Amino acid sequence: MSAIQEYQHKKFQFKAEDYKHKKFGVRMKKRTYKAMEDKENQMTIENILKTALQCDSQEPPAKRKPTKPLFRPWEHKNEIRTLKSRTETAVSSPVLSEIPINVFNYHPNMVRQHVVKPLSEKEQLRLNRKILVSLTNRRNQQTKQQMLQQQYLTYQQQHVSVMQQSVRAASLLRHLQEMALQRQQQLLVFGQQ
Repeated sequence: MSAIQEYQHKKFQFKAEDYKHKKFGVRMKKRTYKAMEDKENQMTIENILKTALQCDSQEPPAKRKPTKPLFRPWEHKNEIRTLKSRTETAVSSPVLSEIPINVFNYHPNMVRQHVVKPLSEKEQLRLNRKILVSLTNRRNQQTKQQMLQQQYLTYQQQHVSVMQQSVRAASLLRHLQEMALQRQQQLLVFGQQ
């Protein structure tokens, strides 16, 4: 029991007078360190001469060699020209004779031209089925699209006809109201006389 009462957690080891917040304590430490350093390193002519002599005796650090060369497109074009001239002037070898000359020409789209491989019967059948399925799907989508367009056009025509009828009915109603108003005015005028 006595051991339990003597135990004190590390949080509660400090007294209130000794406690310093870490934010303010660090600043104070830096300030005191700088002040002490300034007192120790006062500028004197001897110190300046010593540092100057040390700098003169040391060689500057060597620069690291770049791993990648700089991009220079004009040099690249020159290399291609030299390669072309070499292939044209070089003795024909079996490897170079197989490579077509237009490999070195720049194609603006950089399109690859694939060699058509002969397919086996199974692969050809599978390819034909895929093509047929894609064509039928495309045809179905086109017919659905056309049906939707036709449906839209019919709905639009129906809407236009309904709007025309409503405009006609509204104009007829307005005309009838005007006639009724005139009739009332005539009755009132004739009734007063």
